[in-house]
Amino acid sequence: AAAARGRARGAAMDVEEWMLTAFYGAVVASGGWLGYTSAGSKMSLIMGGAAGGILVLLALGKYLATRAGKSSRVYTMGSFAVAAVLAVVMGIRFAKTQQMVPAGAFAGVSLLSAAFYLLILSGRKVKRKRR
Repeated sequence: AAAARGRARGAAMDVEEWMLTAFYGAVVASGGWLGYTSAGSKMSLIMGGAAGGILVLLALGKYLATRAGKSSRVYTMGSFAVAAVLAVVMGIRFAKTQQMVPAGAFAGVSLLSAAFYLLILSGRKVKRKRR
């Protein structure tokens, strides 16, 4: 019974991770669309759409692997890689332009996301307060 509860808790953490990854992917894709509509930047549309789409696909893979009881570590590593690249690219853009929106905001969100994925990959358990 205790092992089943442990698996259930682990599965809940995985579900939260895939949900956050899907949301992050949607935010990145939306940022690409916003860059295109506000500044006419086709590159923002292409890169934001590609990165956001990859993140949503990684979230789907994570979800399906978790449901099948298989390892989903590769999807977490992929999500970390995308977040780290976005953090670096947008951080460089922020350093050049000093514009908080969009470069600073996306650099910050991507950095937080990369840190989250590193925490997951480290295997440390996040303690939750019981209510």
